[in-house]
Amino acid sequence: MRNKNYIDYMLPEVMRHKGNCNYQAINIDVENFNILNENLGYDLCNKLLKEVAKILSNIFNKKSIVVYCGFNRFLIISFKEKHVNDYARKILNDLKNKFIIGSRTINLTISMGIYVNTKCENIFTAIQNAYIALNYAKKQEGDCFSIFNTSMESQIFKKEKMQKNLKEAIRNDLLDVYYQPKINLDSETLMGVEALLRWNDDELGTILPIEFINLAEETGIIIDLGRYVLRKVCKQIKTWEESGVEYRNVAVNLSAKQFKDVHLPEYIGQILNEYGVSPDVLELEITESAVIENTDLSNNMISKIIKKGIKIAIDDFGTGYSSYIQLSNLSLNTLKINKSFIDFINCDNKKNLIIKNIIEFAHILDMKVVAEGVEQEQQMITLKEYGCDIIQGFYYSKPLSAKNFEEYIILKGYGGK
Repeated sequence: MRNKNYIDYMLPEVMRHKGNCNYQAINIDVENFNILNENLGYDLCNKLLKEVAKILSNIFNKKSIVVYCGFNRFLIISFKEKHVNDYARKILNDLKNKFIIGSRTINLTISMGIYVNTKCENIFTAIQNAYIALNYAKKQEGDCFSIFNTSMESQIFKKEKMQKNLKEAIRNDLLDVYYQPKINLDSETLMGVEALLRWNDDELGTILPIEFINLAEETGIIIDLGRYVLRKVCKQIKTWEESGVEYRNVAVNLSAKQFKDVHLPEYIGQILNEYGVSPDVLELEITESAVIENTDLSNNMISKIIKKGIKIAIDDFGTGYSSYIQLSNLSLNTLKINKSFIDFINCDNKKNLIIKNIIEFAHILDMKVVAEGVEQEQQMITLKEYGCDIIQGFYYSKPLSAKNFEEYIILKGYGGK
């Protein structure tokens, strides 16, 4: 089987001799191969890869080039006249069949990126473009392929630039934390704020949180980003306490990867001690999906955090697949109803009933309920009727800079300097 050395040392010369500008570069990725390797072992995985290579060689004619690039990836240079979509589907279909390796039956998931070359471009450029298309395919679920287009290249460049700039922004403290008030529905008093990260880059402009948070998750920057936010929030809490600002408490979002970080409780304790901040003014928000992924591990982490005196909220409730039984086994302080439910209050009777049941369930477990994304008076009135404790959203206030928040609570009579 040809390997990566063939690409580096022989392929350019082979392509020069062929002198054919009309070819396709195809990058094929066997998904989750590291898990297969752990479960099957090296020898069986090697047999599996040979079976994959055999199938690929049978699909393409002898003029085509099939290369094993290492670990879980194959490269094919095809000179077939057949339409690219046709043989791409054939690859997916033929590799979808169950493989019998030893006594094991294995199903593969395949992602594929394709570059159709018609301009006599350098072979390495073609391979790189196929790799860019592969990255797009890997974002989809299940067996799929993507064909390179120029918009992909510009988006990849932007993503790489964003990654570089985000690291610099963390290092040089160029990100801003905004604070959105949470208001008690009965007393209409301030109950605290949620810290929300904002990024306005000099080169890229304003970048939406969903963009750079997802990027941080994908690239592994999320742990550093999460620690940066915790430190910045604790520093602000200390400033407010010294100035007499009545902020009540601050909720900080944790990503799934942060929540799995075994050093998280220790790190939070260090930051609280460093700034002299009491743990009872900090609340950590964890998404429903992150919590239910492994309830035993979640309970262990939650227990360690609560022992430090920090509150825990389950965020985006209603968007995951947790059962009431699963949640009842977790030691949570607050439940936050996702905005997607709030948007349909008074428009969808079924969602109204779900919201009411969620609130009643949370109260049975002695949890406070926060409704996110409340924008209209009628939404607020209905939530109050259902017994919701706290609301957060544009109805009361958009997220504010620390300075604007200080002005806001004085203006509203919630307390301040």
